[in-house]
Amino acid sequence: MIHVYCGDGKGKTTSAMGLALRALGRGWPVAICQFLKDGTSGEMGMLEREGACVFHVTPPAKFTSRMSAAEREATHREHDANLREVIDLMQDGHARLVVLDELCAALRADLASPELVREALALAASAEEGPELVVTGRNPPEFVLDVADYITEMRCVRHPFEHGVVAREGVEY
Repeated sequence: MIHVYCGDGKGKTTSAMGLALRALGRGWPVAICQFLKDGTSGEMGMLEREGACVFHVTPPAKFTSRMSAAEREATHREHDANLREVIDLMQDGHARLVVLDELCAALRADLASPELVREALALAASAEEGPELVVTGRNPPEFVLDVADYITEMRCVRHPFEHGVVAREGVEY
């Protein structure tokens, strides 16, 4: 099964990590690949301690608009290497749930290879007993939406950021 959590609202990553926690609680092997993130958000350490295999970019992560050409190339290589490792885990049966967090943004910024993503999607689509694959991010590409079994769109109705309130450690990162 392929899940897509998308939209402009809060909760895409939170939902994906909640599903990862649920799967870990049932003894499933879980792999989480974070794109454009450095693995420092609060939930990642806990998920790793509970047994999730976590991949992310080498800190510090940067907004794509602030990356030099060399940084973009290095980030693309690192994302693809992480994605290749996750695909290997899927093929070997060592990941029954896979989360590709912020994959949509990495694809839009040309910082991940669509061919590798298609390979991961094909693995999830072809297997009867998993792996479950979760893709998060705004504006997923059509080729992801076309194969998704679940598509959940988070819609922002109101957000404190609109009034100058910054993210709060422990709740939002």
